[in-house]
Amino acid sequence: MFTLYNKSIICCIAMLSISTSLLSIINKEGSEENNPWVYDVPQAFSYIPVRTHTFIGAWTDDVIHYPLYTQRMTKRFEGIWGDLNHFNSIKRMPTYLDMGTIVIATGTDPHDQEAQLFIAHIPSEEHHGTFTKNITKNKLPLTDKLIKKITLSSTYWHAGSIDSCGSYIAIPIYNGKDSRIVVYKMEYKSPKHSIENLEIKNLNIDIERDDKESKAVAMTRLADGSFVIAVWGYDQVSKKYGFDFYFSKDNDINNGFDEMNHIFIPTELCMNYQGKHNFQNINFVNDYNGKLYLIGLENTTVMDPLRNYKDSISLFEVVIRTVTPNMSHDAHYYNPNGITALSKIGSKRPYLTYVTEKHMFCKQGMCTFSAGATLYIPDQQHLIIYSLPQWLKNNGKHMVFAQFASVEKTYPK
Repeated sequence: MFTLYNKSIICCIAMLSISTSLLSIINKEGSEENNPWVYDVPQAFSYIPVRTHTFIGAWTDDVIHYPLYTQRMTKRFEGIWGDLNHFNSIKRMPTYLDMGTIVIATGTDPHDQEAQLFIAHIPSEEHHGTFTKNITKNKLPLTDKLIKKITLSSTYWHAGSIDSCGSYIAIPIYNGKDSRIVVYKMEYKSPKHSIENLEIKNLNIDIERDDKESKAVAMTRLADGSFVIAVWGYDQVSKKYGFDFYFSKDNDINNGFDEMNHIFIPTELCMNYQGKHNFQNINFVNDYNGKLYLIGLENTTVMDPLRNYKDSISLFEVVIRTVTPNMSHDAHYYNPNGITALSKIGSKRPYLTYVTEKHMFCKQGMCTFSAGATLYIPDQQHLIIYSLPQWLKNNGKHMVFAQFASVEKTYPK
């Protein structure tokens, strides 16, 4: 006889199965599809040191040929110096996926008229969680070098600042007016985790952005298993800088993102934020307590490094709510050109609240957050900042970047 007791057992088993399934999707220690969730993100943010003397280098070898990606003042007014001829971002791959010795960077050079992705391998750091200084008297190990260049696009020839979520890499590319977000995946082709078996492939998951520049992206997986991509850039319609939020159609990233119902939030509507609205990099961080944060890195001038302006990192809390009829009506009434795509009732609507910021310092010419700077989540207790300057060092022989890494740990409360 099928009793209420039997039904309760089946219900409990089903709930346990769903809970276990979701837990397997969201591995808070980090997986191929999501970064580690951090214990007490504001505390980890406060532990990030504002100064560093740790610099890591890689030989350019045959991947970048001089004088590409070098600063040449004599050619300044011929279009190969400045915004068009520099690195745009840097990202270290996850240590928990045995990719911690791999560093990727984007750049643009008008000689090739294309957005480019560079892959560096730094095997001398194989046994370190955080990088140690591998440069001694302007020398570095011959094993640490760039190993590959990938052409991202020639139509969208300018690359923006990238972000990674596990083994997934979101990359913004644009051409001055329109832009596109592309998603790649980096993985080993066989169980043997060697650099020879490393593969990076385009998943053909594109987000088309007409009349929108894409300066930087952030990407993460939410507690419900879905993905979210935030894009920082300029909206040609509203004539404002701000964040666009795109949510995945379901929990399978291969099914793409809902482009029709994205949400645009001008920076002026980020509560309490009084910054310069000039982010060059943004990154999501999930807190172990269930909160979601976004960290933005910026320099206060587009003239950097000609003038020594402020490099800073800002912390925002992100709250995601479900759109109701009242929310949709009020948003369009308040700013019809600012907050878009709220017509779909039941869609997700993010809110950003500014929390705090830090002013960063290091050797001049190295900490230029207007070029390649990024947040890295190595584990559940640390946050690290990496900073790559606009150009190569030592007459184009070395790509050199800085590391801001704390030794303090956050612990579960």
